[in-house]
Amino acid sequence: MKLGWACLGLAFILAPSVGLANPLQGLKLGMPEAEVRAALGPSARSWRSGQPQALRHGLVRSRLLEALHRAQAAPKTRDGALHAQALSSFLVARRGGIDYTAVFAPDGGLNYALVRLPVPLASKDPFVKARLRPFQAALAGLRSFGLKAKNKDSYGNPRTWTGRGSGGTLWVRHVPEDDELWVLLYPRSRG
Repeated sequence: MKLGWACLGLAFILAPSVGLANPLQGLKLGMPEAEVRAALGPSARSWRSGQPQALRHGLVRSRLLEALHRAQAAPKTRDGALHAQALSSFLVARRGGIDYTAVFAPDGGLNYALVRLPVPLASKDPFVKARLRPFQAALAGLRSFGLKAKNKDSYGNPRTWTGRGSGGTLWVRHVPEDDELWVLLYPRSRG
């Protein structure tokens, strides 16, 4: 148990370096691909829709497609189909245990960003108040976006939040079965 608390303490000390303080790493909609690549580090890998396995890595494996649909943020054509051109250029990276997926508009600017942040509970015991500290620390890093709870589970616990910032809309989802917090940045709706 002492080792677990030591690791948790170390996570709070290292939080700014691994992204807990700001999981978006300064990403803003419209940023050029070169700046996004610099922000995400050397592990960033580019995928174009014509490449073999590009959609698998950029949309499915990264869980971006699932996040877009859950947030109701998927780009659509006038007839309601998924707008393939809007999802044709991806940058996938892993930094400090955090998974990043960036999608670029045809003009080259950042159009969507998904951050999958690990937030394991400090304890599985529901009566330990400190069990939620890693989760609360991750949400605190997003406080500047004015997050508001949207969906709650059957016990009244928030599971999704929305907010505004970085030039767009922020959608956040707690995925307890994966011990993850998903942060999706997408363009503001037109309406």
